[in-house]
Amino acid sequence: MKKTFLALMTVAAIALTGCKDKNEEPAPTTAPEWFETATPVNPNYVDVIYFAGTELDYEYDKDGNELTNITLTAAQKAKIGREYQEAFELLCPDSVNFFAPYYHQATMHAETTTSTIPAALSTARKDVLEIFRYYMDHLNNGRPFILGGFSQGAMMVNFIINSLSDEEYSRMKAAYMIGFGLQDAIHGKHVIPATGEFDKGVTISFNSVATNDDIWTGTYAGTPYCINPVNWKTDNTSAEFVYDGMKLTNHIDTTTYVIHVEGFDFVTHPSILPGCTPHWTEHNLHVHEVRMYAPYLRRNIKDRAYR
Repeated sequence: MKKTFLALMTVAAIALTGCKDKNEEPAPTTAPEWFETATPVNPNYVDVIYFAGTELDYEYDKDGNELTNITLTAAQKAKIGREYQEAFELLCPDSVNFFAPYYHQATMHAETTTSTIPAALSTARKDVLEIFRYYMDHLNNGRPFILGGFSQGAMMVNFIINSLSDEEYSRMKAAYMIGFGLQDAIHGKHVIPATGEFDKGVTISFNSVATNDDIWTGTYAGTPYCINPVNWKTDNTSAEFVYDGMKLTNHIDTTTYVIHVEGFDFVTHPSILPGCTPHWTEHNLHVHEVRMYAPYLRRNIKDRAYR
């Protein structure tokens, strides 16, 4: 059995607020493609379904015309698969089933172009909602689940939460929107910001930077919500932690609701994503957030799943 285990503008969030009821979403005509792991599904485990962030800068058709969504070539799936493998290894405790679908995500260029972002994200959203409906109808089998995603994948998680029925939401242990800010414009009744370490049915959301000058509005978009994944506080209480040998301190800036990280060595750990147009400053920590907070997220996923 096949198993499973950035970057958006406010205009797109507002344009895509009207999520349909789940029963109005069409079922996919074929089974979605999933990232494969070697771990069999355990019916007693909580599921984690995870969505990748933006992996492609540009996409073109056979005539050289630019496309706004990727076509899921073998090379593209391999690149997305590397992100899924890393997420599986870094974020997932042993006691979960990990599902990760390949989806027609928007390209980085489409996401940062005002004229193309609504259509590009609408296509990705439709694809993801169909994939999730397939998962619920054919793979979930009534188990509790956790949603997770990074960057564009985090925005897809937001759309999925808004599509849940009340019964499905009652089985959602938590949702992790890594590197994307919750916005009032795309809240539904099931999108409840986390306020602590162990609350259930909540959405965990955060963005990290060195200073407020490094905020990228594509992922931040004026969010009024943030939780610190090291100490699980929503105020400005600081936390010390270690990432790849760097001794760091972080805290939430309660005027902008982003996490400020002090002590980061940007020379040895550059923050510009290779192969993608640098839409953020070199001191925006977007590309490090999964790795940087992985030990705390991994433990918290297990806590929220079984505590």
